[in-house]
Amino acid sequence: MEDVNGTVRQEGSAFLFDMKGFAGRRPITLKGSVRNPGPMSEIVFDIGVQSLPIDQAFIEANRTGVRSAIE
Repeated sequence: MEDVNGTVRQEGSAFLFDMKGFAGRRPITLKGSVRNPGPMSEIVFDIGVQSLPIDQAFIEANRTGVRSAIE
């Protein structure tokens, strides 16, 4: 994401995300939470984007195991 605007707020041991930005030239939203940060954390993100290109930048942004599944 680039040109990101939004909020990250803490409620107890949870961090809540509500953000908007761009993936390339496409608008993208990210909403979600990280609860109990650490080794036993619960992470939930809802990412919204239309027509996301699977280009080299996208591939390189992923871990090796994910990269091989995409390629």
